[in-house]
Amino acid sequence: MEVDKNGRSLILAANGFFLIYVLSLISALWPPRPLDPRWQLELANVLVNQAFLPLGAVALGSIAASFSPADSQLQQRSDQIARAAVLAAVGFLLLVPLQLVASWQAVDGLSGLQARQQESGLRRLDSLRRSILAATTSADLNVRLQALQAPALPNSVRAAPLPVVKQQLLTSLASAEISLRRQIEADLGPGATWAVSQKSVQVILMAFIYGICFAGAARRRGSQVSLLQEWKRGLINCRYVIRSKLTGAQTRTSSRQKRLFSGRGGRRVDDDYLDQIYSNPHDQEETRK
Repeated sequence: MEVDKNGRSLILAANGFFLIYVLSLISALWPPRPLDPRWQLELANVLVNQAFLPLGAVALGSIAASFSPADSQLQQRSDQIARAAVLAAVGFLLLVPLQLVASWQAVDGLSGLQARQQESGLRRLDSLRRSILAATTSADLNVRLQALQAPALPNSVRAAPLPVVKQQLLTSLASAEISLRRQIEADLGPGATWAVSQKSVQVILMAFIYGICFAGAARRRGSQVSLLQEWKRGLINCRYVIRSKLTGAQTRTSSRQKRLFSGRGGRRVDDDYLDQIYSNPHDQEETRK
């Protein structure tokens, strides 16, 4: 009876692991945005980073079944966990191409966002620069800046000579342009692209490894071997079929070549006969005459 209690305790722990995993996914990914590449990347990150929980649950289910082989209810629950691992294995392996697409979209989006932000910021700075250069008086300069939603000039600045004010403003715009370019480069430049790519590669490798691990513990309904063993047998069978077809094709090619240079029944075709085959029919008619 003590063995049954241990097995049921492990099943309870496995259920707890599954519940924690589901709750962590919901809390990290709500509200869902399936069309957003950044949300897709975050989904892959959460799925992979927390995948040790369902993998541990599958392992606990297998251990519980070995503890209580006579408990039919516990064995049934263990089989259900093993069948659920099939979906997990396939899901993590499918995550590999999905992550590739999402990472490509994210990198492409970063490049486009960088170009748009830089263009927008530089266009605003250029408008301010033209307004400053076109102003004729301090009051006119103040009106032009307010029309571009820029802060109004303080009274102390407006009291200064207009050329001095213009020079100060143009110097500030040049500094702002340099800072804008540096900020965009830091946030969306090659460094950010490399960070996204590096994280994507890490997630892809971990997803593949988790897929293989789940396949090693998964078992389809009515099967006595794991899903990973079935895949291995399938690959071996495919290799055997491909090798057989290649061998058969080579054998047929060799047979055709032998028939081409040999007569039926192994009789060698003489040179006169070959000359007759490849000679011009008109020449053959002239020869018979």
